[in-house]
Amino acid sequence: MDNKDWRLVKGDLELATITPTDHDFPWIYGTVERTEHFALVADYFESDRRAMEDEPEVDYEALDAAYEQMKADGVQLVAPEGVPVAEFLLHIVGDDAWFRYSDEPFDDEP
Repeated sequence: MDNKDWRLVKGDLELATITPTDHDFPWIYGTVERTEHFALVADYFESDRRAMEDEPEVDYEALDAAYEQMKADGVQLVAPEGVPVAEFLLHIVGDDAWFRYSDEPFDDEP
């Protein structure tokens, strides 16, 4: 497992750093270190956390809405090589983060 850090950014602002600790394809698990700019996206992750609270009745519409709003606001996940990934799903709860990503855009069609 490569422990190079991933970065969550919005424009020139670094919002958080994610240090991978484990993986279970397609998910990567890690610890998150927030910067002072994380407040710009904290509401997204709080909405995401609330949508996942009532498993197995996960509110997928709320998850999708939080992700789409974050994407529309220009938030990007940057790979260790310094290149933003095309698409990602990221959950942050406390100091824990887990995410998956794609180098290609997600299909909007089923």
